Amino acid sequence: MKTTAQPFVKWLGGKRQLLAQLLPILGKAECATYYEPFVGGGAVFFALARQKAFTHAVLNDLNPDLHAAYSAIQGNVSALVSTLKTFPVEREFFDDLRLRTPSSTLERAARLMYLTRTSFNGLYRVNSKGQFNAPWGSYLNPRICDEPNLNLVHEALKGVTLKCEDFEQAVGNAQRGDLVYFDPPYVPLNPTSSFTAYTSNGFGVQEHLRLYKTFLELTHKGVNVVLSNSDTPFVRSLYQDWTLNKVLARRNVNSKGTLRGPVGELIVTNFQEVCTPTPMTMQRGVELLHSVYSRLPWFQAIGQTPEGIILYVKKKLRVLQGLEASGWLGFPVKVVKLEVEVV
Repeated sequence: MKTTAQPFVKWLGGKRQLLAQLLPILGKAECATYYEPFVGGGAVFFALARQKAFTHAVLNDLNPDLHAAYSAIQGNVSALVSTLKTFPVEREFFDDLRLRTPSSTLERAARLMYLTRTSFNGLYRVNSKGQFNAPWGSYLNPRICDEPNLNLVHEALKGVTLKCEDFEQAVGNAQRGDLVYFDPPYVPLNPTSSFTAYTSNGFGVQEHLRLYKTFLELTHKGVNVVLSNSDTPFVRSLYQDWTLNKVLARRNVNSKGTLRGPVGELIVTNFQEVCTPTPMTMQRGVELLHSVYSRLPWFQAIGQTPEGIILYVKKKLRVLQGLEASGWLGFPVKVVKLEVEVV
């Protein structure tokens, strides 16, 4: 029988399997208030709560359905349990529920928990329109309502501040002696246009650069920061001035079985040693830009002049228009198509 709270939902990128590596690192930092701006399933929070590692916690996630689930469990877990117990394990009910647009916090929470417990792989997945699109899981006896654990989660969430904001806003009140753990959507191991494009949604290059800026601002305030991300040239180049702890994690969710298995991840900290970040010079900007684009098929080379950075390409793509319009880390960028391929 469970005696401590466990994650109540399976969330992509969950950190249960990395707790053995993460907790010793997090334990080295002073922690009055604990902030987790990308809380997801909350594996790290629940583990730290068991250790009584903080006096207060601020949990945030920009996903409104997930935020509703945390809020419902914190505010009225008995009502959530009662609602879930009325839901039948039926394909027809599943198909109907995933097309509904719930109006209340309780309805959103119950819908999310039912769909993730009965869908294939048990994951929350939506399409570009925000509609839940994971298929029916065909499980014989899925546990729709884990009442004992939900009650334990309710106890763990007492006094916790719950937010549904941008990560930068979510940590705005962090002060010296607090601890922030960032677990953002990871930089892909293989860069694609969807990651490198300047888009208004998703979590692309610009968001990761803004996250790095937030990392620096928190450091200057004396806040202890831990960050997880994939082990890629871009992440290593971005956080090169800080302590990089390499770990291996198993990724079980992939459409291709050959891509499941141990992959390298980085745990970045700002407190294991004293660091002086390198100023963002044009040369470093060139190195970062190279780490993002160098493996893409249309890339040729990157150079710099006194006027700015030059990105040489085989063909000019629409995704690069934003780069020319906005620059890169404050430096002007010119995209040049070369007729002769650079060797």
